[in-house]
Amino acid sequence: PLTVDIHSRSRLLGEIWLNTVISQGTGVDLVMWALRSDVAGLARVRAPELGLELGAAGLNLQSFQIFNAARPLVRASEASGSRGAVVDTRA
Repeated sequence: PLTVDIHSRSRLLGEIWLNTVISQGTGVDLVMWALRSDVAGLARVRAPELGLELGAAGLNLQSFQIFNAARPLVRASEASGSRGAVVDTRA
């Protein structure tokens, strides 16, 4: 599987973490942590639309977990990048 972790500090949405796992070429599992409750709620409301958009692109949204919380600490083995490449960028 391909795993993509995104951390954003948006002025509009606040701090958000998104973990995306793509398996078997088209299966998508998402986990989102949002510090603001309104952002987490908006994600829950818009999740079906995201599923449709991914479906139109040939992907299948298998699961989408949304937490109104900070992302839990990552184990050292996961943070080291030993299982793949790590790209750290600021936009």
